[in-house]
Amino acid sequence: MTEDQVYGEAARVAASPMLDIREDDRKALAVGITIRGYAADRARRMLFDPSDPEYVPDNDGALQMLARHRRPLAPDVVQLVIAAREVTDMGVNDDKTRALLVAVEEFSSRVPYDDEPEVQL
Repeated sequence: MTEDQVYGEAARVAASPMLDIREDDRKALAVGITIRGYAADRARRMLFDPSDPEYVPDNDGALQMLARHRRPLAPDVVQLVIAAREVTDMGVNDDKTRALLVAVEEFSSRVPYDDEPEVQL
């Protein structure tokens, strides 16, 4: 992803509505910051105690990112990703096929293959 694409995606996400944050999102972020070196008790307070001076609000970018990635894809998008995989699995290697892969790339990682377990946060 180029720098321009990153900034474009960041602008698109910033303009999109804020998602509701669930307890699972807060747990996932607590695990993440604990792995990065925060004490578990400190991470718990930051994510679950609104009276903590470093409490992470619902509009925090990391929480919003977690919420966006757990948000289920629309069934038509899932079908698009599956169809794109079937086309590319046939070994077709032309410009139109590459364009199709680029178009579904953002969604593809969120649609498990038949033999993969669904990712749960």
